[in-house]
Amino acid sequence: MKSSSAQERSDAAMARLRERGQRVTTARRALIDVLARSDAHLSADDIADRLAEHDSPDIAATHRTTVYRTLDSLVRAEIIAHVHLPHGAATYHLVDTGRAHLHLLCRGCGEIIDAAPDLLDDVRARLESSAGFRLDPEHVALTGWCRACAPD
Repeated sequence: MKSSSAQERSDAAMARLRERGQRVTTARRALIDVLARSDAHLSADDIADRLAEHDSPDIAATHRTTVYRTLDSLVRAEIIAHVHLPHGAATYHLVDTGRAHLHLLCRGCGEIIDAAPDLLDDVRARLESSAGFRLDPEHVALTGWCRACAPD
């Protein structure tokens, strides 16, 4: 679990949303709360399923289209981030700091491991200076093998 509580993470995301001049709607709050309670990277369907299990009938009735639209608006507002995995739908997580982290996907067990955002800074700098290319790896997962699955 992250060092801050789900409530603190949710409150911080709501504060960033307001700072950016965005409205706090019921759907946005509910979606942020789902992400704040999870350290997992959730797909839109995972989020919709969790909302459908909510105690509040209004939140439980949230249509999947609303989930997708809300996710898009929160990504644009930089409240949440998405990562594309090679084997499935995009997954989402809260952006807890000003800079997103990198994602490492184990090809063996499928675990998604969060990595420091500066891990590829040397590669970024080399690509920019040699090819004029700006690397943006936060939205894709780097694939490889975790310790437990690494071949001998």
